[in-house]
This record gives sequence, C-alpha cells and structure tokens, in this order.
Amino acid sequence: MIISAVGFVFLYLVITVSSIINAEGDTLGPFIFNSAGLLLNVLLDYIFIKYLKMGVIGAATATVTAQAIACIGILCYLFRKTSRFRKLRIWRLDPVRYYKRIIKLGILNGINQALFSVFAIILAGMIASINETALGVQRVGIQFEAFSWNISIGLASAISAFVGQNYGARNFERLKTGYFIGLKWIVSIGFVISAVFIFGGKYLYGFFFENPETIAMGQDYLRILGFSQMFMCAEITTTGAFNGVGRTLQPTVNSVVVTSLRIPLAYILTLIMGLTGIWWSISGTSILKGVISVTWFLWTLRKIKNSGEMLEELAA
Repeated sequence: MIISAVGFVFLYLVITVSSIINAEGDTLGPFIFNSAGLLLNVLLDYIFIKYLKMGVIGAATATVTAQAIACIGILCYLFRKTSRFRKLRIWRLDPVRYYKRIIKLGILNGINQALFSVFAIILAGMIASINETALGVQRVGIQFEAFSWNISIGLASAISAFVGQNYGARNFERLKTGYFIGLKWIVSIGFVISAVFIFGGKYLYGFFFENPETIAMGQDYLRILGFSQMFMCAEITTTGAFNGVGRTLQPTVNSVVVTSLRIPLAYILTLIMGLTGIWWSISGTSILKGVISVTWFLWTLRKIKNSGEMLEELAA
C-alpha cells in the first residue's frame, strides 16, 4: 500500500489526460500509452517477481513504475506541437460553475467506482480467509483482465463521443448503428480474450509462478473469469453509450446493485465450492451486468425515439 500510494498521482493524471484527449475524438493516443503501460507492468511483474524474487514489493514497484512512465508519455503527447491542448494552463483556477458541472457529471460514476472498491476489499478478505496465496493469484489475474478493461474503456470513450454527437444532431439511426458496430467489435475482442483465458491460463501463470498448485489455482481463476469477458466488455462499452445520451444513473444502478450481489453469492458458493465459488460469483455477476446493461440501453433508445424525448430535451 505504501509503495502503491506513490503512484496514485500518476494514475489519476493518466486517467484524466486520457479522458481529455478522448473527448477530442483521438482515442488512438490514449490507447497506445495505456496499453504500453499495461504491457510494461506485466513485463516488470515478470522480472521483479520471478527473477528478482521481490514478491509483493516487486508487484507494487512494477505497477508504480509503469504508471509513471505511462504518465510521462501521455503528458508529452498532450503537449505535442500539433495538439490543440499544447497551450493548456494546468495551474489555473477556473470559474466555480465549471467545477460544479464536472462534479455533477462525474459524481455517480465516482460513487459507483468507490463502492466497487469496497466490494473488492470485502471479497479480498474472504479470499484471504480461505487461502492467502489466492490473493497473489488474483492480483496477477487482474493484470491479465486489465486487457479487457483498457480496450473496453477506450472504445467506451469513442462510443460516448459518437453517440453524444449524433444525439445532439438528432440522428437517431446513425447513433444506433454506431453503437451496434462498437458492440460487435468489443464482443469479438472479448471472445478472443475469453478463449485465451479459458484455454491458456496455465501458460499465462507459468510465466510468474513455478509452484504447480499455484499455477493450477491461477488456471481455475482465469478459466472461470474467461466466461464473463465478453459480457464485461459489453457492459463497459454500453456505459459509454449511456453517458453519450446523458444517462449516468442507469449504468450506476446496474453496476452497484449487481456487483453488491457478489458478497452474498460468494458466501453461499464458498460453502458449496470452496475458493472457486468466489471466482464464480465475480464471473456470474459480470455476465449479468453485461446482459442487463445492453438490454436497458436498447430499451432506453426505444423510449427516447418513441416519446420524442430527444427533441424535447434539445428544445429545452
């Protein structure tokens, strides 16, 4: 925790700057730097944990180092000569109304992420009570899952901008077509990642661990989580579409309510299945969130189109 805290400022800057660049419509730059940081994190994990035998300290050091390098890279990209943000003044106080507007737009997602972390901490306590080694297994597994997160978040930003532009232009059919194209792409990518997790977990964990029992535990984790990757990618991308039409409440409700189910599900399933019950509670709720998110968004689109809500809001 002490080592990871050093990297918080880098993490926050990367997320914020990525959002600024994405809002301009440039999703390639943030994708490259975030993906490079992720790959560097995995590589440093491999070096620090397996070769230098640094254990948890090595994992934390690898994360902070990768975050710092990714932060420097994306800041250089933000202030490059051809960027419209090159003259951006960071250390300046702006009118209060801007801060209020930003807080209003982001508060629901912030609450969602905070509660998500709370649920993750509770699950971590349950995992540790069963097998402390499993915490390390999950930590490495989260790095693999980050491929799904980062790709989906990048596409969600693009979808949010595209949907928002067409929503404002009252081009409903183009909005819907763009959403479905993005959804098809992310589900296809999620399918590939799912296949890698389900069939290649043994080899992925073999890069980091030598103990056969630990590798087998990691293989089970990725195999079970593999079934949910397509649905998780769909949920994250659809959240971007919700944001594009100004609906931040729906994805927040879906995420908070369904994610909270992980706790009782994990408790019940561990009594039946042991440690793998926790993995299934995570995977199962991710699948449920994906299904609900896509269904709810399509229902919202139909409601907007049928009621003429789009025109009324724009006229107001």
